[in-house]
Formats: sequence, structure tokens, C-alpha cells
Amino acid sequence: MHLVKLVVFGAAAVLTATSALTGVALAPASAMGAWAGKKIVDRLPVGVFVVLIEVGLVISGLLLVVGG
Repeated sequence: MHLVKLVVFGAAAVLTATSALTGVALAPASAMGAWAGKKIVDRLPVGVFVVLIEVGLVISGLLLVVGG
């Protein structure tokens, strides 16, 4: 799947050396964030997780309505 994206972005001249380098540089931080997030979510009770997600969605929706 990611290989297909790389080919399409490269063909559309969207994937430049700078953007590829940025992606490679950010990959470790992304992997560590996913690992840390999974550890946190695994410790949360289901009810707390649902409330956190719903509150985040409501705040996000309000910001979109207010800010445009």
C-alpha cells in the first residue's frame, strides 16, 4: 500500500527529496508515539477511553464551527 503511494506521489512530482527526508526523519518519532499511545490506551478503562474520545470530538467539532 505504501509503495503504491510512493509511486503515485513520485509520478505527480509531489514527493521531493526534501519531503522524503522529512518523512524518514519523523518515522522514529511516529513509531515511538504509536507505541506509547498503545501502552496508555491498554491501561485505560473502556468507559474512560470512550469519554475522552467523545470530548475530543465535541471540542474538535466546536472549533470547526466557530473557526470555520
